[in-house]
This record gives sequence, C-alpha cells and structure tokens, in this order.
Amino acid sequence: MSQVEKKNNDASSTPAKPAELPLGTYVACFFFSCWLSILPASTCAYIGINLAIDLFPRDILGAVSCIAFFLVLSHVILVLATWGVAKLGVHVVCKGKPVEDGRFESSATQHWQNFMERHLVKKFSMWLFQHHVPHWLYRKYVGTFIKMGKHVEIPEWVAMENAEIGDNTIFARQTVLASHVIDGKVLNIKTVKIGKNCIVDADDEAHRVVIMPGSVVEDDVIIKPGTYIAKDSVLKAGGIYQGDFYLDRIGSVSDLSAGDLEAYRKAVRRKRVMKSSMISDWSSFKSPWPRIIYKIADLVGYVAAFAFLGIFWTWVFPAIISTFGLFGHVLNTVLLPALLFAAYGFYLYIPLPLIAKSVHHYDKHVPVLPDDPDASITIDDQEIIDAWRKCKWLKWQAVDRVNRSLFLDTSMLVYQRIGKNNVAFKTVLYNAKLDTDYITVGDNTLLSFGCHIYAYELENRDGKARLVLKRTIIGKNCILGSAIIHAGARIGDDVVLGFHTVVPENAVLESGKTYAGNPAMEFSQFLALRKKLKEAAKNR
Repeated sequence: MSQVEKKNNDASSTPAKPAELPLGTYVACFFFSCWLSILPASTCAYIGINLAIDLFPRDILGAVSCIAFFLVLSHVILVLATWGVAKLGVHVVCKGKPVEDGRFESSATQHWQNFMERHLVKKFSMWLFQHHVPHWLYRKYVGTFIKMGKHVEIPEWVAMENAEIGDNTIFARQTVLASHVIDGKVLNIKTVKIGKNCIVDADDEAHRVVIMPGSVVEDDVIIKPGTYIAKDSVLKAGGIYQGDFYLDRIGSVSDLSAGDLEAYRKAVRRKRVMKSSMISDWSSFKSPWPRIIYKIADLVGYVAAFAFLGIFWTWVFPAIISTFGLFGHVLNTVLLPALLFAAYGFYLYIPLPLIAKSVHHYDKHVPVLPDDPDASITIDDQEIIDAWRKCKWLKWQAVDRVNRSLFLDTSMLVYQRIGKNNVAFKTVLYNAKLDTDYITVGDNTLLSFGCHIYAYELENRDGKARLVLKRTIIGKNCILGSAIIHAGARIGDDVVLGFHTVVPENAVLESGKTYAGNPAMEFSQFLALRKKLKEAAKNR
C-alpha cells in the first residue's frame, strides 16, 4: 500500500469532530457583526452632534433639539443598517443558496458551520427587532427570511428560515414554530408550512403549542392550546385540532358562526404577552417596594451608561482630535460603536449588585434548604411566603434583564450568583426559565426555548398559600426540549426530553434515555400509547 493510500485510509477511519465554532471566533464574529450594524448610525450621530450643531440655536433648547433630532435619525439608520447587515451576512454564509432540508450528522461540517453562522450573523438584528422596534416592523423583518403572507401575527419563537405562513394566520405568543431540531449530534431541518386563515391558540407554558419540522397545516385550521404537532404531521383544511399524546381532530371550523370565529381570532390576537405560571406565582405580592427598587436599579444603569459615554465625549474624544487632527474624527467614529456596546454593558450589569443587595433583605426571612438532596421544607406562614415571592421576583428581574438582552448567553452567570443554584458554566439556556434557587444543571446540557424548571410547589387552600421547597437535579449532556420539570425531579446524564414533556414532582429519569409525554415516559412507551390512542380514535 502506498503512503498516500495509507494516509487516506487513516483519515477516513478517524471520526470527524463536530463542527463547532471556537469560542474566540464566535465572540469575534459576533462583535464584528454588531460593530458593522452600529457604525452607520453612530457615525450619523457623531457627525450631527459635533459638526451640525451650528444649524440649531445656541442655547439649551437648541442643543437638546439637535441631539434629539440626530438620535431619532440614528435609530432609523440603525434599523436599516442592521437589517442590511443581517441579509448580507446570511447571503455570504449561504453563498446565495437557500437552506437545505435534511438530516445532518455533526460530522457534516459544512451544514453545521453554516447553521451556526446564519444564527450568529442574525443575532444582533433579531434582538433589535424583537425588543426595540414596533411589532409590525418586526413582522416585516421576519418576512424577509421566510415566506410570510399579509396580516400575519407571528409567535414569540418563530423559525427564521425554512418556514411558510399564509395570509391572515395568527399565532398566540406562547407558540413554538420550529423548522429545525438538534437531536444530540444530528441536525434535522425540514420546512414547516402553515396555510392561510389559520388560528393557533396557546396559553401558559403548560398549554403552549409546538409545531415541529416538516409539519403541514392546511388552510382555515384552528389549533387549540396544549397541542403538540409531531414532525411531518399533516393537518387537513378546515379542522379544529387538539392533542398532546395524539393529535385529534375535535371539530370543524365550518361549525362555527362567522361572529364566533372573528371573536376567537380577536381573542388570540390579544395574547401578545408571554404567560408563565412560575412568574405569576412570584409576582403575586401587593407591596410596591420590590418594583420601586427595580426601577431605581434600572435608573442607576442608565446613569452609569450615560456617564461612561459622557466621559469619553467630554474628555477622550477632544484629546484624540487635538492629537490627530482631522484623522481624530475618523478614529472617534470607528471607536464609538465599541463604546456604545460597552455603555450597554454598563446599563445591563451595573444594577445587578443593587438588586442582589435588595434580594438579601428579603431572602434572610426565608428558611434555607439543608444540603441533603432529598430535603424539603413546607412553609405555611403567609408573611414568609410573601417575602419569598418578593425575593423570587427580584431575582427573576435580574435574570430576565440579561435573558432579554443582547448578552443572553451570560444568563447562567446570573443564575449562579443571584440565588442558590448550581448551574454549570457550559449550560446553554436559550431563554429557558429556571427557578432561581435549588436547581442543579450539569455541563453541556441544553435547555430549549420555553423550558420551565421548578424547585417549589405552591398551593392555595381556603385562601391561604402553602409552599414546599425541594431540590431539582439535572445531569450533564442532556437535551431538554420545551419541557416542564417539576420540583424534586432527578434527571440523569445524557437524557433527552421531547418537546411538551412534563416531568412530575419527585420523578426519577434514568441516564441515557429519551422521554416524552405528560407525564414523562420512555419514548418506546410514548409511541405505543400514541398508537393505542390513534387506533381508539379510528374506532370511535
């Protein structure tokens, strides 16, 4: 055998490594895309405020008018530039080709690399359009990446490629529309098609709707809350569907009057706020002080950010101009996007110690669980429960502040420090909602969007609350879909939870297995039960 053949055989026998971007490369690419998006707007603001201020009267009102005018103009430019950078970035990554449907192993480096890079170049624009522009403009933005008809109300989590949505279709916010899923080291991508005039209803995390890759929903379909639509499902036109284990057609749209249908459509359209039973439990206190404390902390963040920018604008920028002359203005415009990025970090993180100090004030009134993993505490004292609610709400504001930010990848650091959690650094949260205390999550565990993990039980009996605190433990290398995990659950290593899975209180899930259903069961049992329900439905 020749040396060349031997080398080729050795290479083919060596398993390919997963296509993961190095952390340094990921961070550098992310910051560069942000800098490129911000640069046109920051340049406009810099030129306007520094060089065009003479166009306005030389008094306080004139200065304020100048700054306000160029800030508004800069925001418009920021939106357009960010949109353009995202489109250009996706075009460069995909080389102008559409995203392919298929099942790709982690060794298929090109597809995995393109998948990660597409999301990376869109990350800043998705954050900006979700949180800082009118909702109608966010719909327009999404419509440039997927095929979307007119008058569509999109859900909170919508696939940004390989999706088609017809005219006049509306989604309640607590809906997951997924055209891709990651099963371990396998990436599945398949186009989701939603017809026109459809209504997808959903409520809180226990009654969300999940639409999986490859699903086809034909025209004039109504999907009720708490429905899980498995991969490659087909929902026929004019049907009303509901079901978790087994998707069942429970009626026909033609049976509804035009007035009832329009009233239902309006009711679903109003569901624009994400509901969470966990957050509702924590926010049900009457005292205004926790909310006042958070407003003050938020104000401190703004002051810190503007003070940081003011120092540079007042002393550093003039020093650069005096040193380099006209070229100093060029250096300042290049530097300004990075400074704005840093100022945003000041706004985001400076208030956290103040919130933590307030948390300690309420936390000292709440009993602490012993270190025993099986320990639990039952609390009936209403004042202690009220202090627990205030403490939890403040902790969640600190976490959610980061969750909704551009730096949501750092939310696990807040979970580690704001409460009594043990969340591994390599945990990927994807906007999951974890209890802020007594949760343990192992390394390399991925929690999908909308996943809820509880470490308490709260009941109301005869107008009085009863609180039970327990530890919830999740192992390493797990993949948790949009699941609900109740207090006291024990999940082993290398466990996969399907979307819509509900893990009951104190349940024990064995390592290395896949679970699905409500309550969670091994996947083979889930498939057998679904088959049984399907046969029973046919015999009705």
